[in-house]
Amino acid sequence: TTQPQIYQRAISQFMEKAGNSEVIVTGHQPNGDMPMAIRVSPTQFIWSCDSSYSGDTMWHHQQNRTNPGKRGGRSHLAISELLIELHGDRVVHMHTHGVLSDGTPYETIDPRNSSTAGLLAPA
Repeated sequence: TTQPQIYQRAISQFMEKAGNSEVIVTGHQPNGDMPMAIRVSPTQFIWSCDSSYSGDTMWHHQQNRTNPGKRGGRSHLAISELLIELHGDRVVHMHTHGVLSDGTPYETIDPRNSSTAGLLAPA
């Protein structure tokens, strides 16, 4: 059993105990300048939404992008919003939109509509 499998099993058990929740939203774990979806199952996600270190964002292979934010803190440009639409107690739609720390606007699709969203990228 690998480390990711151990975490996957623990998270799945947690979500099952929480009434088979479809979405958990968390903060207090900085991850960049926009929310990050983590796929637990095809229909269950954890959203990490803490951008308090967005001033430290760097883009690989894109030297022309700069981050005007202060190092070790929040960018004055980065802002994001996670929208979760419910019908009763079921999630109907979820997506994010906002502005990255370099001033670039973005909008995401519902990660359930993508076969790769929220998955660990190959190294």
